[in-house]
Amino acid sequence: PTPPPTPRSSRGRKVPWSEGNIPPDASRTIQCNLCGRWFLRGEHLKRHIASLHSDEKPYACEFPDCKKTFSRRDNCKYHYNAHFKPPKEDKRPDEEPKEPDETA
Repeated sequence: PTPPPTPRSSRGRKVPWSEGNIPPDASRTIQCNLCGRWFLRGEHLKRHIASLHSDEKPYACEFPDCKKTFSRRDNCKYHYNAHFKPPKEDKRPDEEPKEPDETA
């Protein structure tokens, strides 16, 4: 048997996978007709289709001069809030740490 294809992004989660018309477990009864992935709830399928199978991006970031758009409102909101977080510090030091001054 061939191994299952790697999902586009699991973001560290375990993603159930099955081949063909057999769900990975009995609770997943709704199947995406575009890629064959199975879901527990219809709203999960709707979110999946908006995220992966649609090029439509109706949600625009409202931060001034930001032109990013998103297929999902929650992703847009998360991005917008990131504009207000302080930038992450560079983990690479620009210079060697200085030795303490011993002339004091």
